[in-house]
Amino acid sequence: MSLSSSNTDKKGMDKFQLISKTVQEQRSTADAYPCSKTLTITDLPDDCLRHVHKRLEARTVYSSFGLHLKSLCLGGLPEVTDYAISQIQLFGSEVRFLWLKDLIKYPDKKLCLIFSSLPHLEVVCLSGTRITDKGLEVLAKCCASLERVDLGNCQQITDEGLKVL
Repeated sequence: MSLSSSNTDKKGMDKFQLISKTVQEQRSTADAYPCSKTLTITDLPDDCLRHVHKRLEARTVYSSFGLHLKSLCLGGLPEVTDYAISQIQLFGSEVRFLWLKDLIKYPDKKLCLIFSSLPHLEVVCLSGTRITDKGLEVLAKCCASLERVDLGNCQQITDEGLKVL
């Protein structure tokens, strides 16, 4: 894998190339031992991923690198910021699996913002959230590909809400 940019800083690229070399060595090891884990971009260290992210300036560039977010786990986080929601809105169109278990601080309004950005969602875990019938209605409208919804320990939904799914 190689990346180039007309205004890259030498120090950052040296670090990235060093990390890439380490990853390549690990891949060689993985080839020698077929039972070992195959590396993906998610195996890169956070600082390397941040460097890649900074260099990717347009949404179409993400697609050209094959960086399609398929699974998103936000469950148990103390806070999902407005910035995180805006990033989901930008890059979440291919998400198929969403885990929001125990996001107890978030009312329907924030959950609906997330749902509206995930048109291809197939599986969602809402166990322990504060979702209501209205939130389920938005989920059903925004995510036509839904196959499975986990609503365990969701105390604010009724039979009416379940009917819309």
